[in-house]
Amino acid sequence: MSHVNATNFNGLSKLENILSQTEVSNPELTKEIQTLTEATKEQQAREEIKVEDIDVVEKALTHFLQLSNTDIVVAYNGLTECCRLLRNMCVQCTKTQDNIVPCIKKIKSVIASCKELKRGIHKSESESSTVLFRCIVQFIGNSIVGHPRNQQFVWDNLQDELSELLYYGDEKLTTYTCMIYHNCLRGLLNRESSLDVVHCGKILCDVVKSTVDQESEYGLFTVEDCLEVDGTLAEADPELSDNEMLFVLEILIDNLKKLPPNSHEARTSPHPSLGNLRYLVTQIVTHATSILNVIEQKLETNPHIIAKQIEVLGLATSQNHLYGDLQNEPDLLTTCLYLLHSIHRLGQSGDNIFSSVQKAREAEQVDLHHPAFGLKKDIIRLLANLVHGHHENQDKVREMDGLPLILDQTNIDARNPYISQWAILAVHNLCEGNPENQKLLSDLRIQGVCNKSAVIEELGIEVELKDGKVSVKPKSQDR
Repeated sequence: MSHVNATNFNGLSKLENILSQTEVSNPELTKEIQTLTEATKEQQAREEIKVEDIDVVEKALTHFLQLSNTDIVVAYNGLTECCRLLRNMCVQCTKTQDNIVPCIKKIKSVIASCKELKRGIHKSESESSTVLFRCIVQFIGNSIVGHPRNQQFVWDNLQDELSELLYYGDEKLTTYTCMIYHNCLRGLLNRESSLDVVHCGKILCDVVKSTVDQESEYGLFTVEDCLEVDGTLAEADPELSDNEMLFVLEILIDNLKKLPPNSHEARTSPHPSLGNLRYLVTQIVTHATSILNVIEQKLETNPHIIAKQIEVLGLATSQNHLYGDLQNEPDLLTTCLYLLHSIHRLGQSGDNIFSSVQKAREAEQVDLHHPAFGLKKDIIRLLANLVHGHHENQDKVREMDGLPLILDQTNIDARNPYISQWAILAVHNLCEGNPENQKLLSDLRIQGVCNKSAVIEELGIEVELKDGKVSVKPKSQDR
């Protein structure tokens, strides 16, 4: 076997000579491609590649593509070796990437020629097609890394092919395909390119269905990318199963938790679009109250989905600099208040899933996986964020008797960890800059309504009435 390395790499002249023969020797051709593949592992060799060399590889692709009509085994082997060579040629070599589009176009034809091959008919052919497809996707992936023009070409011309490869059924192939989607989407998003919502919604749906049962880092990245495009969630939702939608909501939760607290850094970091979060608002307003039927198990909407949607919006509204517009969704506020009123009332009506658990010995029996677990806490967190610095929302909570209701949530509850802390914050946000709410809180203390004086003490705050003015401040510590 001839050996080529970085020090004596002299282009693809030998490969061109083999291809120019009247009777092309396929073993010799394949062997030379393998030699070049080994050589192009070296950066120096890749830097010496010329446009004419890329043309020669395209000719080799054409040769093996034509051969697939008569000898599919040799053809698939040759096409695989060509893709391995192209994959190596593109690594950290912008000059090659600049001229590689003709080979990408040829690959489109290669994929089309393989459509009729059904997996499992002939095991050897099935395995060879899987390896070929992996190498194809690796080549395309390397051709677009850091290259906006190639990203745009692949995005515009290979969508059907990428969808087919995604659903082929091979886990590695799925991961490699998601890598292409991610690189294309990330580049387009960073350049603020216009993206078609129907198209991105389909990709979101396809990637979720292909990766929901496997660990795919690039699958997660691609879903996050799609969620940056307004409208994709509404587009994909009708096609997703409950389990798949829960998968998307968990990705949203993880994404929101990773956002930096600094407002400038958060704005410049990738984050879910406001439009997709507004879609969740419509879903909560429409379906959230059905979770009240969880006791009787008569549900039209999966209660886990409702609970996760509320958790997502609770996290999102904590990032006021990104999602402050969600405060201007009056139906969301009233729905949350109605839901909290109803859950509180049901919890007090008997021993059920909405009842508070305050005894340590009972805490061990709490079902951590039930959709009601943490629900009241998440509703109060969302309410606390919706009223923060928003006078109209503060007034609405008071008008709907929300302040006494929230004060009632300040006890420890094993079914709602940290609920008392969020209730304290909610009371603070309701009273901040709102004399009417401060006066109501003072009246609750002075009048002793529903034992609220004791509750206010537990909140760690003091309410003072001086010269007709109400003051709410942290409770002084005994020393």
